[in-house]
Amino acid sequence: MYLDAIQNNDLMYIENVELQNQIEALQAFIQAQKAVVIQLQHDILELQDEHAQAQLQHHAQVEQLNAQLQQQSHLIQELQAQRLHILVV
Repeated sequence: MYLDAIQNNDLMYIENVELQNQIEALQAFIQAQKAVVIQLQHDILELQDEHAQAQLQHHAQVEQLNAQLQQQSHLIQELQAQRLHILVV
């Protein structure tokens, strides 16, 4: 009976060590996953920043093109007015 208790104790110790090893492996895995999540969050922030900068550049280009279009529209109106003046005279 004493021998059975020692064997059970040894088995429980071995199981405990195995469980501790599994816990440590899971903790290492969790830490690695946390690092991946942090890196992904950083990458997302960088992409959002790049996207915002691209939107600002696009908006500036649109504004510039609108200004050019407005200038050309005024020039066309002036040329049409001059043409009408020439035709009337």
